[in-house]
Amino acid sequence: MNFSTFLLSAISAFGIFLSFGLALLLIKHRNQNSRPANVLLATLLVSVSLRVVKPLLLLYAELPFWLEKIGLTAMLLAVPLLFLYLKCLLENKQKLQWLDSLHLLSALIYLVITLPDNVFNDRVYPFILAQNLVYWGACVYLVGSHWQAHKKDLYNWALIITLSIGFIIGSYVFAFVYDGSIYFMCKTSTFSYSLLVCLLALAMLMRKFVFALPKTEKYRNSKIGETQRSELFEKISCHVLQNQVYLDADLTLQSLAQQLQLGTREMSQIINEQTKTNFSDWINEFRIEDAKRRILSKEYRQQKIAAVAFDSGFNTLSSFNAVFKTKTGYTPTEYRNFHNVKNLN
Repeated sequence: MNFSTFLLSAISAFGIFLSFGLALLLIKHRNQNSRPANVLLATLLVSVSLRVVKPLLLLYAELPFWLEKIGLTAMLLAVPLLFLYLKCLLENKQKLQWLDSLHLLSALIYLVITLPDNVFNDRVYPFILAQNLVYWGACVYLVGSHWQAHKKDLYNWALIITLSIGFIIGSYVFAFVYDGSIYFMCKTSTFSYSLLVCLLALAMLMRKFVFALPKTEKYRNSKIGETQRSELFEKISCHVLQNQVYLDADLTLQSLAQQLQLGTREMSQIINEQTKTNFSDWINEFRIEDAKRRILSKEYRQQKIAAVAFDSGFNTLSSFNAVFKTKTGYTPTEYRNFHNVKNLN
């Protein structure tokens, strides 16, 4: 074995072991805002690890079919898990519904169909790749529809993990089309996945969104008392409502803090602890309430939904649609049609 192969194997193995360690931390980590997403991310990491470890093992030995079957099943699980993870992360879902489990049905069907087989049926592989590509496309659409609807670091993370999984899928598609070698697979899917896991570990060390601190620990050293927090929150809320500052699409935590002559960290703490949400979500609640009034008003009855979105303080129609659906359970058009029918009756 030459040195480059050894180095590639060592880095890839480190990434896979690190992945299992992070999965364990994610499952154990308790956070009221991220618990479902963390469990899904942990399962995603394990699934992708079981898949990408195969090329690494094949460098050293032939694998029994049952072990390959585990890898292929994990491949069918991975991208639907990514889709469910992104829905929890971007739509702030606190629990999964039983219907969500239907996304994992293809993996179960594959297991049942191939249960009697002792050798790999290569006719199944194109369907596995097709399933991966369809779900990855759905993930890209989901991430794109939430552009500017979240904080930059959270949105960037959703984009990074989606593109990283897409790169891994792309390496499998390339290998299938051009008959890539096992060494090629190690250089692309296994090695790139190891880099992704290191990126996730870095996010943990920086204590951002994935492993977010509980609010009580985050503001442990704050000097703002509970009574003062309530008074300041009342002041902030009155300012936001009376001056309708939420209609400003460029409004940020920093600019609102400057308007009220408060510190940015102080403002963030008050909003987080009083509303149990972050600044963006809180401001978007005002915008959605404003949008609901506009949608049902006579003035906007003949206007396009885009006009409502921009006049309510949103930068893009896609972010407005995503936030509106998250807050109300309806798309803006569905909301308008529902109330139009209700008024007719």
